[in-house]
Amino acid sequence: MNDINKIREQLKERIDNADMETLEMINDFFEYGNEDPLMNMTPEQEASFLRGLKDADEGRVIPHEDVMKEFSKWRTK
Repeated sequence: MNDINKIREQLKERIDNADMETLEMINDFFEYGNEDPLMNMTPEQEASFLRGLKDADEGRVIPHEDVMKEFSKWRTK
């Protein structure tokens, strides 16, 4: 099997086993190509994104390490 056919077979297998979110991302890639995904947000997505940036700018964030510590406590219950 040549390289391109091997890659196609691997992609087909991955697509067949992908969840909905992954399939939507793949579909968006083919629909939008290399366009900036931020340019294709709904108004609700953009508002949420901007709120997140504002929160980060104003220090309303939790460090990743702290989140992981809390998460590990939940997993042991």
